[in-house]
Amino acid sequence: MKLTSFVLFVALMQSVHGECKIIAHRGASNRTPENTVLSVQTAWDLGADAVEIDLRLTLDKKIVAYHDKDTERIGGRKELVEKQTLLQLKELDVGMHRGAKFSALRIPTLSEIIETVPNDRSVFLELKSGPEILPILKNELAKSTLAKKQIKIIGFEHDTIAEAKALFPEAEIYWLVGISQNRPYTEWPRAITEVLNAAEKGNFDGLCVKGNAVVTSKFVSQAQMRGLKFFVYTINSKIAANRFKQMGVDGIITDRPKFIRDNIN
Repeated sequence: MKLTSFVLFVALMQSVHGECKIIAHRGASNRTPENTVLSVQTAWDLGADAVEIDLRLTLDKKIVAYHDKDTERIGGRKELVEKQTLLQLKELDVGMHRGAKFSALRIPTLSEIIETVPNDRSVFLELKSGPEILPILKNELAKSTLAKKQIKIIGFEHDTIAEAKALFPEAEIYWLVGISQNRPYTEWPRAITEVLNAAEKGNFDGLCVKGNAVVTSKFVSQAQMRGLKFFVYTINSKIAANRFKQMGVDGIITDRPKFIRDNIN
């Protein structure tokens, strides 16, 4: 009886939460260089519901879309982003590492990314810098044409995104969490409860959880029963995407937005 009730509950939650959103991880990063205007525009063209980009603060307090702490992997210069000005960062070619056809792509500012966002889509802003980025982010978003409902702020640092929730009360704030599946199975329930309690304490709107074996229908439903949306990252296979969709997740973060869109049932 309990199992039947639980199955019915999961089905109900899937119908309540509706469509599983497809969020393009760093833009359409399987096809184009990550965190560029091209990758973001390509994601929109491919039908992504939202785009996730990484935000860092430069030496001269500008916000750019860039994942790594330093610019070696993408830009070929081993120097911290926070130690370079926007002008210095704009010197870097962040497309050539993916082939000559992408040469001359530059690191975009947040405002350049925002300019691409259609009115019916949203943007997931992952905070890679600490809380010092928040006042500057507030000013940038205040100047933008984005509606409050289009703005989703995410991050791994609990305290930083808790501050973000206080500063952006009308924006949705999601906590990025990676629960290791290498933990003993018996420890998973306790870890999940700790995550859910911490999310409630931070007054967050949802979770973005690493899509591994720790994520189950029960975990998803427990979060949603507490009023938390549930997203999984970074899912690039048809099998995994369909498994998580059947669990009732609210969205899938992927490098392959068109492939996942075309292959989920």
